Amino acid sequence: MYKARRYSSWKVLQAVIEGTVIIDLINLDTFEEFERQAKKIQHRYKKTKRGRPRELLNAVVLNMMYKTKPYDIVRGVFPVPRKSAVNRTNIQPYEIQLSVRNRECINTDTIKEVASS
Repeated sequence: MYKARRYSSWKVLQAVIEGTVIIDLINLDTFEEFERQAKKIQHRYKKTKRGRPRELLNAVVLNMMYKTKPYDIVRGVFPVPRKSAVNRTNIQPYEIQLSVRNRECINTDTIKEVASS
């Protein structure tokens, strides 16, 4: 079920997470705002010394957004690496990730281990 690629010992935890201000990158309007903010600073990340394009990290954009409007949680969707579409369909595997900026959003009384190595 779970697979830790780089670690011999790992745990998966479950907890109740509740936030008031959420940057939901699944929502198209919020995604477009993220895109607008990224465009504002992408000129700083044009090329490396070797001439290759430099990546603009998600955290840089999210930190910039946090300065103008502090948030508790970010929700985003990411493709599952090295997985292809379901045979004879265009349905790709994705995972939803939460990034908690405000630790008080995690209800520590609800934390429990659900899997381990």
